[in-house]
Amino acid sequence: MLSMGEQIGIVTNMTTSSRFVLMILQEKKIATVNEIQNRSKLSRRTIMNSIRDLRNLGLIDVHVCLSDTRKRFYCLRIV
Repeated sequence: MLSMGEQIGIVTNMTTSSRFVLMILQEKKIATVNEIQNRSKLSRRTIMNSIRDLRNLGLIDVHVCLSDTRKRFYCLRIV
């Protein structure tokens, strides 16, 4: 588990778009790329790059829809 200082350091080193995607996920709890795109008006590529960065930092999880395996849901990682 990260200390508060480490968490603040991670957030300040993120890109603006990554922080925006993280903020949207904090509000919605779980969302698809299309939902994030509709809310943020960011390009799909920017969102996917932000998701990759947030996953690498261990801040979000990806869940596959069981009824349609092409669909992915993104949510905050619960520690």
